[in-house]
Amino acid sequence: MKELQSYDGPFVPKLRYEDLSKEILIKLLAEAGRTLTAMGAFWYSNISAKYGDEEANKHHLDVWIKEADFCIPNVARAAGIRVTDVASCMKVFQLDPAFNRDLFRADMDIKAPDRCLLTIHHCPSLAYQEREGKGREKFTCQVLEPATMIRYFASCGVEVEPQPLKVPPRIGWSEKGWNDIACQWEFQQVPGKPYDGKLPARREEQLDRLIEISWEIHDLALRGAKSAAGGAETLEKRRAERRALLDKLKWRSARSAS
Repeated sequence: MKELQSYDGPFVPKLRYEDLSKEILIKLLAEAGRTLTAMGAFWYSNISAKYGDEEANKHHLDVWIKEADFCIPNVARAAGIRVTDVASCMKVFQLDPAFNRDLFRADMDIKAPDRCLLTIHHCPSLAYQEREGKGREKFTCQVLEPATMIRYFASCGVEVEPQPLKVPPRIGWSEKGWNDIACQWEFQQVPGKPYDGKLPARREEQLDRLIEISWEIHDLALRGAKSAAGGAETLEKRRAERRALLDKLKWRSARSAS
């Protein structure tokens, strides 16, 4: 059949995406991304209202870990991207429906195949949480985002350690809006380092520990680990523990976690 420029005509019983014009497909993909972003907010709000922010935060982290393992490899396969380094991972993230470029205004600056600078100029999730006024952006941006970023790269087989160059809470509000970017991160590829310590067996305990060490990593990085005796060594050990926990929390092994 002829490519449809609009579906305002008769009902087509066996309609396929291939029957639609490129313009319609682009609009549908954008709406799918908007819906996925909104679902995250709806889900969190309902859980928080019923069980409280602490419980919602823990399961919000779990949900996005699962989303990374489910979505990212499938996007790479669909686009025919062979992922070998940070630069090829960023190509996958450009196409991730959860990172809708109409919603998230971002710059990806590839410094080298194994190193990238990501600057988010506008983040709808951050804007929503700032309007909400509960300070939830501190957990989202300092704990949730670094952990899920590691998981997103790892789902493609690439190990990174995200370095937060600028993260919320933001300052500089005026009637015209924020006079600041949402956040900025540097991703440097690192070799995988197995963690040889003991990890909790239960998924609930793993998530609690992941949140605990993520706060500790943020605090160490914020005050400059190298300035304190043993700080740099402690920071690297916590990072290795976080990567190991994220590996254990893979979506495909979630059913077997008791």
